[in-house]
Amino acid sequence: MSSAWQLPPHKLVGPFTGVGSLSYLGREYPAGADFFHARLKKAFLKNRDLKDPAEIQKRIDLGDYICKEIEAMYHINKYRAMKKRYYEDIEAESIQSKLENTNWADGAVKR
Repeated sequence: MSSAWQLPPHKLVGPFTGVGSLSYLGREYPAGADFFHARLKKAFLKNRDLKDPAEIQKRIDLGDYICKEIEAMYHINKYRAMKKRYYEDIEAESIQSKLENTNWADGAVKR
């Protein structure tokens, strides 16, 4: 019989699903994977002695929330990179055209 730690993240069940998901998401964490995994291990070791099912469920829900926040952070970073890559020239041209069409004597923009 194999241990739960040896199963791939998509095959884990219960609280171990959170460990696999968080570990996977932490690979590209901005502060570094080692930093993230050290903090993740510290958090799990801190809560290893919990016995109350309600408190355990609360911690699992917190882990799910953190997963969603990390995914959102990655999507924002991806969006910003794409926006910078594709829209930088368009914004520069827009600013340049506004500068060229401005009547500097009275501050009005020509139309």
